[in-house]
Amino acid sequence: MTTTVLLKVLARGMSTPARNEVLAQLAKIVATAWLDAVAPPPPPVAGGDRGASGSSGDAPGGRAGAGAGAGGGGGGGAGAGAGAGAWAGGGLVFSEWGALLLQGEVAAVARVFDAAVDVAPAPATTTSTSAATGAAPSASASARASASASGASPRVRVKAAFAALVWTTKLLALDQPADIRRYAVPATGLDPPLTEERVRALLARRVDFSRDAVQRVKINFVP
Repeated sequence: MTTTVLLKVLARGMSTPARNEVLAQLAKIVATAWLDAVAPPPPPVAGGDRGASGSSGDAPGGRAGAGAGAGGGGGGGAGAGAGAGAWAGGGLVFSEWGALLLQGEVAAVARVFDAAVDVAPAPATTTSTSAATGAAPSASASARASASASGASPRVRVKAAFAALVWTTKLLALDQPADIRRYAVPATGLDPPLTEERVRALLARRVDFSRDAVQRVKINFVP
């Protein structure tokens, strides 16, 4: 609740459409930065095997022996638990507890953004009036134009911004690799998409999952 109020105070003075546009864009920035910290895109050249190391647990910004300080922006600086505070191949590795902490943090931040978006009808005359008078469009008119161009409401865009991150934490928090068979993993609609290679790479970040189990598991992708 406090973070939700702070987000609205930061956008005080803006019209509702303009504030919602700022929140939607900020949600995308925060979710992307967090996703890149947890599971960045693979480097052009493989960085080698991460082995079984990676449980230092005293990384700054973490909690419960975990260090993936990732909130920032609208996330209120929420520390993301990462079970093991060591970098491996450009990303973090996780214990089961660390993955569950991260999943909870991401869900909380996503709820904050969702609650901060106001649903209110926008006046339909601003853009046409500006065009008729030759005046520069207002911030609210620009925000409405941007939202219209995106084809989705700010709330839908906020949910979409966190969708890939939510799926990432869901996969990381599995009890065992075989549990992924209970899920219909979306093959489309996420940015970045969940390819088979990416899903297996995410599962491999769990320090308690064996490489053989990760490679053998069947992934149920749906369009």
